[in-house]
Amino acid sequence: MVVAAVVLMVQRPDVVADGDFAVDEIALMRSTHFAQLVGNYSRFGWSHLGPTWFYALDFVYAPLDQQSWAFFVAALALHALTMCLIVVAAWRIRGPVLAAITALLLLWFVSTIGVPTFRSTWPPYETILPIILFLLLAAFGAAGSTLAVVGALLTGSYEAQLHVGTVPTIAIALGVMTVIRLVGHRWPARSPVFSDLNRRPQMLVLLGVGLLTLVAMWVPVIADELTGHPGNLTKLARFFFLANLPHHHLHEGVAALGRHLAVFPFGHPPPGSESDYSALTLARLLPVVAFLVLSGALAAAGTIARDRFAQALGTILFILTFGLVWSISRAVGELSSYFLLWTTALPLVLIVGWAALLIKLVPATWLPRSSRSMRARVLAAGVAAVLVVLSATQTIGFLQLPSPATEADPGTRTAAALVEASLASQPRQPVLVTIVSLDAWPAAAGVSLQLIKHGWPVSVRPEYQFMFGDQMRATGRESVELVFVPQTSLSQFDQHAPGLTFVAAVPTCGAGCTLYVFTRTPAAVP
Repeated sequence: MVVAAVVLMVQRPDVVADGDFAVDEIALMRSTHFAQLVGNYSRFGWSHLGPTWFYALDFVYAPLDQQSWAFFVAALALHALTMCLIVVAAWRIRGPVLAAITALLLLWFVSTIGVPTFRSTWPPYETILPIILFLLLAAFGAAGSTLAVVGALLTGSYEAQLHVGTVPTIAIALGVMTVIRLVGHRWPARSPVFSDLNRRPQMLVLLGVGLLTLVAMWVPVIADELTGHPGNLTKLARFFFLANLPHHHLHEGVAALGRHLAVFPFGHPPPGSESDYSALTLARLLPVVAFLVLSGALAAAGTIARDRFAQALGTILFILTFGLVWSISRAVGELSSYFLLWTTALPLVLIVGWAALLIKLVPATWLPRSSRSMRARVLAAGVAAVLVVLSATQTIGFLQLPSPATEADPGTRTAAALVEASLASQPRQPVLVTIVSLDAWPAAAGVSLQLIKHGWPVSVRPEYQFMFGDQMRATGRESVELVFVPQTSLSQFDQHAPGLTFVAAVPTCGAGCTLYVFTRTPAAVP
């Protein structure tokens, strides 16, 4: 992933984004000025919980001059960092053997899911790897590591802010972690809850930094709630708890979860558009049953073997399965596979848990006792060689992906260029974007992003404010208006509306969208 990111930095492809990518990059640009208070938008009129993802991307995106290709570089860097942290966590849990096993599993997992998913900048795909880190840290925290508790809170907050669909999972895992930590802290060592910090006072600094970071992550969310009218938390509460929304049956939750649990290690991920889980077939039921049995067995075996990590991880995964079935059945709208893809990582976590237990139970007499022996060096070199070969294979896969410059509709690039040409003689001034039909919004987002990058303040009408953010609210003082009209709505749109002066018509959006550019005086803007 790092190699693929470096190659993009060298190539600097001319990316003109549209659709979700463009809207998210507009929010990302705002976050570089600490002006983004909520997460990415939802089609239901609210935004996801928080902007931590955007601020995490800023560490790479901002120094690269906020270019669209830098968005991909930043996403790859975050994925790479997450994978490294997963391996480090495994090492801290049970040493280099578990770390090596986890690294191999991660390479296998990326291959199974497909490398295009991990170069994507789509938020639902960004939740996949962090959930692995979160669950390992939650179980490690329950087993006695205070720093792991803070790490779980940080990773869980990141995941919850990125996609609200993960909130039930985060809440269940943190709840089980807390119960095991508080109730079982006297077993088997009979030591105080925070005894690990007494042995390592230098960790208090890391603990303090982690807690300060945790508070900082939620400051924008609280600020939005206090200053919004209404705040995003209020919108979420009204949508999920006050609105009488249709839901799915529990058997659909089982079917959807079973389809995704069957992906790793031998299956293939469902296409993002797959959403029909009305039939609970045996092929969908068995993975859920097997996962429940293996999770419960891990918890039981961990209890018998006095392995707090295995006990905690098995318990978390066992209870989590029931919570996932319920939360999936509570989803509003189609059960599209793209927002459930993160559940494909759960079997990997379960395998890591069993590996950790076996490492503790089975005496590794075949391992060298000294890291300085020739046998140890040969073994380490062999494991490293396998990891390097597999990593090189994955690197080739990333480098063979089409350029990100090809991912947007070519018509968006044409539309943006023609709009800028038609406005070239005018000074930089507020521009009002009017989207007549939903079919036209991807091109509108792409053109808006290019205008913002070139210094034009852009605002949108109220019906699309949820998508572009409150900062782009129309003021009525805009002297230039861009009207996006798909061909299917041309007959309903009056090109000679009062106060409008026609400038250009641009065929764009492969689906048949036509962009009309008008100018009007500020007083004429309704």
